[in-house]
Amino acid sequence: MKLVLLLVLAILPMLVIPAYAELQLSFEYGINVAGVGKTIIINVIGAQQTVDLEIIADDGEIIQTLSFDPSNQGEITLPWILSKDIEYGIYTVTAFDQINYAEAYFYYYDDDVIYILPDFIKLQIDKENYYQNDLVYVNGNIIEIDWSEDITIHYDIIHNSITSDITQLNNDGTFDFIIDTNLWNYDGKVQVTVNIQNYTSSIFFNYFDVPNTANESLYNYITDNNNDILSHENTMIEYNTHLINQNNTINAHDTMLNNHNTTMYGYENTITILQDKITLLEQSIINILAILNAPPIPSDAVQIISFTANDPDDLDVIFSIDDTILVTFDSNTNTPGGNGPQTKQEVNNLFTFSNIIGQAYNGKWVTPDSFLITIKGINTSTLIIGNTTVVPAGITPIYPADNTPDASILESPVLTGDWGE
Repeated sequence: MKLVLLLVLAILPMLVIPAYAELQLSFEYGINVAGVGKTIIINVIGAQQTVDLEIIADDGEIIQTLSFDPSNQGEITLPWILSKDIEYGIYTVTAFDQINYAEAYFYYYDDDVIYILPDFIKLQIDKENYYQNDLVYVNGNIIEIDWSEDITIHYDIIHNSITSDITQLNNDGTFDFIIDTNLWNYDGKVQVTVNIQNYTSSIFFNYFDVPNTANESLYNYITDNNNDILSHENTMIEYNTHLINQNNTINAHDTMLNNHNTTMYGYENTITILQDKITLLEQSIINILAILNAPPIPSDAVQIISFTANDPDDLDVIFSIDDTILVTFDSNTNTPGGNGPQTKQEVNNLFTFSNIIGQAYNGKWVTPDSFLITIKGINTSTLIIGNTTVVPAGITPIYPADNTPDASILESPVLTGDWGE
């Protein structure tokens, strides 16, 4: 039956994905001309005994679990039919035979295209949808590199005639670049392809040739009133300088008045009135400085006091699937999103991490002041104990338990804890 399925598939060239230890995974993609449907052929090589396979969606959900015995040559060939309810996105396939472990990826792009992703180059962008004049932040890292050869990163942006731009690879194997969408007149799916030393990987985003509706009113206002805004800004700077000079004068007079207060009883009421005016002027200065500078830290906002790594079962000492990180606040929050499980996107709406914490993860409020994140895919992670921090993202604000309108905004201490005994 396996041979018949392979013969009727129109197979694209096979790409072997590097894996861990002796176990290896590779994929083939084709269309079954007998009408069975679009199919991914999963090849497992080097299996020592029964192999357990898991197919995991980008949000960490395990959509299928399979178990197979290898042939005498340690090989398994498994056709997996892409049913109509399979959504587009990146999928992880893991294989484990109780001795060795491997994982690899494919990107289900649309009904006619599937990209087999190499494990050699990791890519990430800051969001999926971009609008007119947005900046697209792309970052990545190289798993293996031959430092004796050319280490220039080449990238092409399909659909917008931008080709062969370059960026520099850092000493730690990471790289990043920014795509400016100014003057783009394209509307649809955009592919960014990165190439280094004949290895290639792609990432995709949606581009809309219109302003973001959430920012359109503000954008138009700033565009139409730019000169007035600049004029008012200059006036406020001059006024601020004037108030500072006046405050110095008022403080000097206040000192003089205090020195003479014991002998000038007849002027006591006048002095009191002047002191009230001084207080009002000082408060005005504070208010104006608050407008010209960043807003003050909310006095009632909850703050992150610890950011802790942990291995619940302590079976190993390395970062692995089902390890956790705990975000703890100094007091109870309003637990935005409720007490049930929250997806990777919902976690990202709550928090922004200084490093990539993983390819797949989810989270939940375990107490009103503690949010637990469980890692479900580790391949893209750059977590570093003693370095990584977390800050409230603000997309889904985190308020105190009494919903006082002061959202948490401060960055956490660095990540502490360990990944096992």
